[in-house]
Amino acid sequence: MRHILAMRPGTASALVTSTRGLWGICAAVAIICILARLPFLVAPGLSVDSYINFAGGPAKERFLSQGRFGQFLLLRAMQGMGVDPETSATLFQGVGFACFAFVAPLFFAAFDRPGQTRAFAILLPALLLVLHPFQAEILTFSEASFTALIAIATGIAAIFITARAPQLWWLGMALMVAALSTYQLVLNYVGIMLLLGLTRAGIDAEGDGAARWRVYRPSVTSAIMVAASVMYALAQQAPTV
Repeated sequence: MRHILAMRPGTASALVTSTRGLWGICAAVAIICILARLPFLVAPGLSVDSYINFAGGPAKERFLSQGRFGQFLLLRAMQGMGVDPETSATLFQGVGFACFAFVAPLFFAAFDRPGQTRAFAILLPALLLVLHPFQAEILTFSEASFTALIAIATGIAAIFITARAPQLWWLGMALMVAALSTYQLVLNYVGIMLLLGLTRAGIDAEGDGAARWRVYRPSVTSAIMVAASVMYALAQQAPTV
């Protein structure tokens, strides 16, 4: 484990090495959560919005006025491949939920020091995050849950990448812009992750000067990346008519 801690932070190789063993936890959380939510994922159902969307769905202007150009592009891409987002909503809801559940452990492991992540310490919180009753409400809107869950998963991944490899901030920003352009409530999850990172940095900070503040670099870099992403997403939002 010492060679992991000794690697120069911020490199792509360090990111890959520091995540060894973490993907097994992610897979375990995804499997448990899919089994727990199976009734939502195998029984097709319609919501109030479903009937509206069957009549043609929201217009392009509505997506753009809400700043959800990413959601519009995603749905159009699905239609371009011959997939009807409405009739395939239940299937894609399962895909979105699996992605969200898979990255849930990264929500709590993003600001851990490489090699110091404990499976039990992130397994239970990840299960609580995904299986909390609040997360069940969105599954009653199968035609909307896929894009929302994909956006949340993408936002969590963006923070994780930026925190573990600050030199890859550009990749984190690209993912964050994609997430925000699909579902702006991603900021709720991102904000909590940043608070966890700052709390961890405050606990780990020791010494004086640069040595002390170096532990804040992942949190500060992630916060700047999120701020830049929000400003870019706002600049792309069309004015409401």
